[in-house]
Amino acid sequence: NAFTESAHTCYYFEINKSELHTATDMLAQFFVAPLLKTDAAEREINAIDSEFRLTQNSDGSRVEQLFASFAKAGHPYRTFGWGSLKSLQEATKKAGVDLNGELRAFYDKHYRAP
Repeated sequence: NAFTESAHTCYYFEINKSELHTATDMLAQFFVAPLLKTDAAEREINAIDSEFRLTQNSDGSRVEQLFASFAKAGHPYRTFGWGSLKSLQEATKKAGVDLNGELRAFYDKHYRAP
């Protein structure tokens, strides 16, 4: 499983000690050769939307947005860092964006050595 904060993503799993080598290799394959399947992206968008709706009105989320509003103009922290079904799926389809193509391009740019 994983969670993403404003500056990092944390991946975690629990396994039996005897399976550490196999499990570590399986985790590494996520970065080496991700499948990036369309149905997996759709499931993740739904999970993000669910998390967003659960916490959008929490004090912590409001404080985070307040701090972001003080960031220097043009800094990534100043932008809204979350998404919803509307912003991640509906708006991208309406704009003609190929979400899976964008995911692949992002992976190729940021997760591969030159």
